[in-house]
Amino acid sequence: MADPYAARPEDRAPAGERPAASASLRALVEQAGGVGVAGLEAAADLSDEAESVFTAVLVADDGLLPPLARVDPQLAVAILARAGDNARAARTAAEALAAASGPLLLLKEGVVAGPAGVSGCFEIEPDLIRSLLAAAVDGRIQWERDPDFGYELAAAAHGIEGTAADALCPRLLYAAADRVYEHADLVVTYKLRRHERLAAIEGVDPALLSASGWPIEPTGQAWKD
Repeated sequence: MADPYAARPEDRAPAGERPAASASLRALVEQAGGVGVAGLEAAADLSDEAESVFTAVLVADDGLLPPLARVDPQLAVAILARAGDNARAARTAAEALAAASGPLLLLKEGVVAGPAGVSGCFEIEPDLIRSLLAAAVDGRIQWERDPDFGYELAAAAHGIEGTAADALCPRLLYAAADRVYEHADLVVTYKLRRHERLAAIEGVDPALLSASGWPIEPTGQAWKD
């Protein structure tokens, strides 16, 4: 059987940079008492922000990123980094995120297990984001560590049920749609892309390169769980 984590020559993720998160996503964060950042420069400026309930790294994505996760500062920088960023911005952003108020969250808009129209695709609605942020602020989420990326997923969130609950752990959506091997391919793609973006930054902190998750360490049969 072919190794589902082996690198493929084709890149099945959308080409180019991920689109920036919208102003409406930032507004939802602010309404919940948090502060949102969508790039390294914004993250580096967090020291100028008033104390907030939480800090959210904002992304737009149509693949395997979850609607909500808890992340550490290094992984947050690895996710936010874009072509053209420099080592100073990456280092300052990591330091500012480490010192930020409240929990550090990853918050996504778009779809899970996309693109739109394929089996298992789930669209993230604003009401779901509001409910997730309220549950996170009130401590009504049970977190579990994602085996592929290391961030903490919402294994259970108060008031979230059915397909929306599955979307909180994207591998469940991919598995239910018989897309397990596609999920495994995308894990490779996401990690490699993050590593390539960070490696292109001259003088980048090795800890940030490590946070990209590349190269992937063998996990035996754990990908099947």
